[in-house]
Amino acid sequence: MSTPTSTPAVHPSPPPRQPCLSSSSYSALDHVHSPARPPPLASPVDPRAVQLRDTETAATIYPVYSPDNLCKELLQIILNDLNLEITRGESFPMDEELSQEQFENYWFGSFGAVMLLGRPQDHGSLTESGTNWAKFFLGTFFVQPNYPGRSSHICTAGFLTHPECRRASCGRHMMETFLEWAPKMGYSQCVLNLVYDTNHPMMRLCDTNSFKRLSTIKCGGRLNSHPQAVDAHTYHRELKPDEDYVSEERFDKIRYYLEKGKYPPTADRSEKSRLRSAATHYRICDGKLMLKDKEVISDSNQQYVIAKKMHSHAHGGINKTTASIAEKYHWVRIKETVSHIIRNCPSCKENGKATASGGRVERFTPPKSETSPLPLQESTGLTPHEAMMMDPNATDPQQQQQQQQMQLTQMEYQQMQQHHRQQQAQAQAHAQAQAHAQAQAQAQAHAQAQAHAQAQAQAQAQAQAQFLSTSTQIVRMPSRLSSVNHSKCIRQQRLRLALKWHHKCSKSLPPFLSHKRL
Repeated sequence: MSTPTSTPAVHPSPPPRQPCLSSSSYSALDHVHSPARPPPLASPVDPRAVQLRDTETAATIYPVYSPDNLCKELLQIILNDLNLEITRGESFPMDEELSQEQFENYWFGSFGAVMLLGRPQDHGSLTESGTNWAKFFLGTFFVQPNYPGRSSHICTAGFLTHPECRRASCGRHMMETFLEWAPKMGYSQCVLNLVYDTNHPMMRLCDTNSFKRLSTIKCGGRLNSHPQAVDAHTYHRELKPDEDYVSEERFDKIRYYLEKGKYPPTADRSEKSRLRSAATHYRICDGKLMLKDKEVISDSNQQYVIAKKMHSHAHGGINKTTASIAEKYHWVRIKETVSHIIRNCPSCKENGKATASGGRVERFTPPKSETSPLPLQESTGLTPHEAMMMDPNATDPQQQQQQQQMQLTQMEYQQMQQHHRQQQAQAQAHAQAQAHAQAQAQAQAHAQAQAHAQAQAQAQAQAQAQFLSTSTQIVRMPSRLSSVNHSKCIRQQRLRLALKWHHKCSKSLPPFLSHKRL
């Protein structure tokens, strides 16, 4: 990792905090005239020195706490590049150019950063006029809370690279700097809003830096280069302080240390110790960086090509393809690269491996091919920056061939997208049919269960009624017998009384009314 240098005197401490707005629908685009929103618990950060793709050209990323930290000429250069990008209508949602006041409130209202070519001693004071800042400016980014109040610990960011420096790894260095500085300023999470589906460099940066795609807004952007609206994605990532980012830059520094036998100019004491420890595990063989017997692949384009080639041999699953790659090559997060390849493989989609291995089918943007570092031409006497700032489409047949390959890759990706849409439509239709059949089966089973329950209840009621009638009859039988016996006894008693009274009167009984007969 690059080491921050000492802070120049031109960078003051952060401004005092302003009260956050109470509305949860705050947007910097709609409130460009509102007061600046400082980061939560902001703490100063130091400039960060980096090396560009050629490992020789140095650059410095400065923190900017206020527009007053930069001179008017440098602010005007950044504003011109931003308005040019807005006019192109490819990456930013605004449809009108920003004024100077709107730009300062939007880009540097909370916290910003500027990437300049060279070392701090080459720049002097950033507030002084008279310097040709157009030769030094490489890119810029801003950081601000994505939500106010209780959710102000979630930040968002925006990145802008100078048009002539977009193939010198400036975007990668600014993203890594943002991931390093944001936790120091009190942020714990990051949300990137409205990343259009055609913004391949930004999507690739999010994929390589462990961002997760939260959602996709269908037809979320009306761009100038597309007749129909394109999708817009939202990315999320947790921010962890003191995280050791394993990236392409780490492998580049190991290669630099092994090839030249000296430390990179930006290495500090702890990084020098890590490089000495890594030298015992890595080696250079035929110009390739090797980890034991495996070739280290740091370029994301080459990683994509290798993974696609290894997968096309047998169209194996994620684990099988990852194991076959790991036998010969090494890079960070091989399994994620293989997962993207399988999810966009037409053969695997037809066979069902894409959904079975990764669950939900996601869209993945193949990385755009990048040109090789611009070499210095001794015959022309150009400086490293002038050579890099030259038109990449001048008269370089190698670049023309790379552009043709990039066009073929884009055509292949468009075909894969079309095939993905067809497969997704078929999968949706099949899922709807299955859901309809399942609903019918559930309704039929419910009706059968209800009829069975009603039959059981009716049978139980009949059995209970029959039981009650039988028990009533059994209970009433003794009462009937007792009533008959009682009547008989009363008759017998009355007959005895009558006979007794007659006996008193007549003193004699007829033969047929004797006592024994009674």
